[in-house]
Amino acid sequence: MASSGEDQVFVAVRAVVRQARPFWGPVIVVTIIYWLFGASGFLSWLAPITFGAGFWLVRASMAERSDFRALQALKSGSTPQQGAWTAVGGKAVSLEPDPVVESHNVLAYRFRIVTGYSRGGARTRQGLMPLRCDAFFLAPTGIDTGHSTVMLAGFPDLTSSGKRGLPNDLLVEAKAKSETSPRLLPPAVVREIILSSVHDRIDMVVQYDKYDLDAGGETESYMLRPGEEVCVFGSWDNGTLRRSINRPGGMPVYRGSVDDVLEKLEGDTQAIAIFGGVLIAAAAAFAIWSLI
Repeated sequence: MASSGEDQVFVAVRAVVRQARPFWGPVIVVTIIYWLFGASGFLSWLAPITFGAGFWLVRASMAERSDFRALQALKSGSTPQQGAWTAVGGKAVSLEPDPVVESHNVLAYRFRIVTGYSRGGARTRQGLMPLRCDAFFLAPTGIDTGHSTVMLAGFPDLTSSGKRGLPNDLLVEAKAKSETSPRLLPPAVVREIILSSVHDRIDMVVQYDKYDLDAGGETESYMLRPGEEVCVFGSWDNGTLRRSINRPGGMPVYRGSVDDVLEKLEGDTQAIAIFGGVLIAAAAAFAIWSLI
């Protein structure tokens, strides 16, 4: 019988595959056609990659469209349905005492170190070396809607709310708690294992190699503070919002009022869908031209 750890890995791998599955078909089909009809080298990958990027953008626009419809339902006063993708708007509040919240005024944060350089600091191909770290923090958090408080049962995806620098002392404390990830597991699988295990609290920093986290690198950070007005999206579960496995990264969080976020999503959805359609059309046209 598989252990619980093995079960977690299996579930995480399956989730990552499910998230990537919509892009496999177009890329594989276009690539096979290219190989069959004689395209080679760089040309054999140009159209498939462009095709895949276009489909990725179209899918992203569809996800944002789901958020837009959920927000429209919230504004109209519709009653959330059990299991439905739902929007909640209000002020972020702490549900339980937490030392990080009290000392740093932060309910949740996420940061990752995406690139590292050699100790000499030269930006050369030889000097470039991997330096990657994922950090997740969440204290028990709710959204005060003015009528009730909705608990967040899952990690919030703060990337939609924009990058924000973390307090330096908080960043230093977090780096000191880093744990090295198993080398056999890719970051996407490790991240899915972490996110799938979060209920209402996490404080974890995962390092994907043994290099010093302070030895250069670019840090991308996001955070949620108490009292901020936000809109959060998730699966409705009797007064609680839960993460959906179909939305990698956690429950989307946007800063601002319902009207502000509605306006943003409407513009973003249209722009992303149009650009994705242009990429798909360009890939199809190039494929036809190169095979004639």
